[in-house]
Amino acid sequence: MKFFFQLAVVMVSFYSVMGQPQKNIYKELELFGSIGTTNYLGDVGGSSDHLGGFVALFDNLGVDPMNTRLAIEIGSRYVFKKNLAISLYASPMLYYGSDLNSSKEARGYYFDTYIFELGSHFEYYFANRMTGFAPYGFAGLGGLLYWVNANHTSDPIKTRMANDLMFGIGTRFASKHKLTHSLELGFHYYLTDYIDGLPGYLKRNDTGFTLLYSISFEWVANFIYDYRGLIRD
Repeated sequence: MKFFFQLAVVMVSFYSVMGQPQKNIYKELELFGSIGTTNYLGDVGGSSDHLGGFVALFDNLGVDPMNTRLAIEIGSRYVFKKNLAISLYASPMLYYGSDLNSSKEARGYYFDTYIFELGSHFEYYFANRMTGFAPYGFAGLGGLLYWVNANHTSDPIKTRMANDLMFGIGTRFASKHKLTHSLELGFHYYLTDYIDGLPGYLKRNDTGFTLLYSISFEWVANFIYDYRGLIRD
């Protein structure tokens, strides 16, 4: 709970300070909404039971695509340099995993996990954002509430809390009429082993990734540019 309180303080400060026009600096405040998919990587599914941590990502790329579920994200982005930004967001999402087509198919285990996450991450753009097309990388952390619904367990569905570390890559596309489009692939490393309802199993922490399509609206800006990357008055 302490993490969520601290994150709320940061968000309030973000809107009150960054939302005020300032002169003679590069500054831009965007609002964005995203929709996309999730895929779970952990103890359920995959081909091997003996890999853990980030190595499990590559082992589990063969997870059944039918396990893909929905992710939504809304938030704001403060750009304080032409290639640096910080984002704050809220994201409801769903993970699903099952033993189908895995080395433990006979076990017949499956789960649905509902997550509500608040988080923040820094973004570094490898090209000038004002050119329209700009690939970027990001890293950050989040706090989440989640609810696990699984078969083969007598545990009641209850609210649980955890944190996660995230990183990923994305691409920002040309801007026009204050709107910007982007595509983003993010990897989430959860600091818990209960996202799948199987704590203390073989892979110590659960992981997952999201693929999101975003539309951003330029709310406040000292520099306003068109789709060609030219500054408008």
